[in-house]
Amino acid sequence: VEQIAKTLQDKGIVNAKDFEKAATDFAPYDYITKANDVKYRVDGFLFPDTYEIAGDFTATDILTLMAKEFDHKLTPEMRSRADAMNLSIRELVILASLVEKEAQVEEDRPSIAQVFMNRLREKMPLQSCATIQYILGNPKAELSIQDTQIKSPYNTYLNMGLPPGPIANPGIASIKAVLYSEPTDYLYFVADKYGKHHFSKTYQEHLQTIDRVE
Repeated sequence: VEQIAKTLQDKGIVNAKDFEKAATDFAPYDYITKANDVKYRVDGFLFPDTYEIAGDFTATDILTLMAKEFDHKLTPEMRSRADAMNLSIRELVILASLVEKEAQVEEDRPSIAQVFMNRLREKMPLQSCATIQYILGNPKAELSIQDTQIKSPYNTYLNMGLPPGPIANPGIASIKAVLYSEPTDYLYFVADKYGKHHFSKTYQEHLQTIDRVE
């Protein structure tokens, strides 16, 4: 939300603070539920796309436009698939937001999604570096052990389960990666210097993979 607000202000469309204030409790659809520790209720549900804005648009007008596009993109088939997977739309969007921020190579998305779902099923912490980057607020080239110990409900190294809210507004590719990923036994992944992820089934394999790709 804050990145969108800054862009809108830079373009002279709306004031950033007005947009952030409007986004705090904006929820035009029932599935945009309020959760504790979430600053902007609509975060994650503003579909990333190119929008043509002509004339005077208020912050609420733009929020409505972006949320409506998300609702349109999330087809009845996708909603049924999420339901069959016992995922609420909110949980789907949170998972998709993790995939959105972790994946650098398109074909890695489904496997990354499957790792997170496998970890949830095995009652393992998600340990997503992307959630730490979200807490920090600014991209950091390499996270430290200290970073992973930051006290925050969004820290998936310290807390079990999903973070309280999405950490990005995911695109359709990341949403589909969660809904239609191929089943695997992967529980770990690490990215090489080109952004390609390498997947492992055991921690020992993961350590060997880290040595190989770094």
